[in-house]
Amino acid sequence: MKPEVHEIDLRVRAKGCTQSPIIKLSQLLTKIEQGGVLKVTADERDVPYKVLALLTKKRGLVIRMLARENHTYVVMIGKSENFSTLEESLLR
Repeated sequence: MKPEVHEIDLRVRAKGCTQSPIIKLSQLLTKIEQGGVLKVTADERDVPYKVLALLTKKRGLVIRMLARENHTYVVMIGKSENFSTLEESLLR
């Protein structure tokens, strides 16, 4: 069964929103621990890749870099078995 894919762009902030992108990300990672995969687009200046890597490792999740250009990067985060299932379903 294909895991659910969630997406978040941490470069976009709502007007008046004071919530840190790191806090938003941390909350979503908690959901991903239960299953599924999270696609994250972020600005290195707001969410340093090293911080993201530490947060995912702490939760036993795997991170895969999809793209990187200038200060922006796109990654997929999830449990390793979810990546295998996702890749298999995309090949069908």
